[in-house]
Amino acid sequence: VDQVRYWNNGEEESSSKVKVAGNETSTRLRGLKSNLAYYTAVRAYNSAGAGPFSTTVNATTKKTPPSQPPGNVVWNATDTKVLLNWEQVKAMENESEVTGYKVFYRTSSQNNVQVLNTNKTSAELLLPIKEDYI
Repeated sequence: VDQVRYWNNGEEESSSKVKVAGNETSTRLRGLKSNLAYYTAVRAYNSAGAGPFSTTVNATTKKTPPSQPPGNVVWNATDTKVLLNWEQVKAMENESEVTGYKVFYRTSSQNNVQVLNTNKTSAELLLPIKEDYI
């Protein structure tokens, strides 16, 4: 069994611990706060006791995602396609930079939603014959 210890802001005395099965070489730390430097160290232990901690490593968590949705979404349809345009989202000081947009859509005859990833503020969807996009 391994033990992962982690803390933020250099406050090692208030560290949290997570146990990981001995055959696992990674784990996900949950509940971390955004935009903070976290430090972590790992050690192995068994029924005879605990070994020494590894070298401490650190990483800074990302800022929160943008809180505002894209504004002024406009669409224009022709016989063969739908053209979407929207205003760029500007991240606040405490938010992560916007790197792209996801357009979620489906046709009127489909149940499953499709996703288009783009770093532009527009998208073009081909319109199947006798279908509507939602």
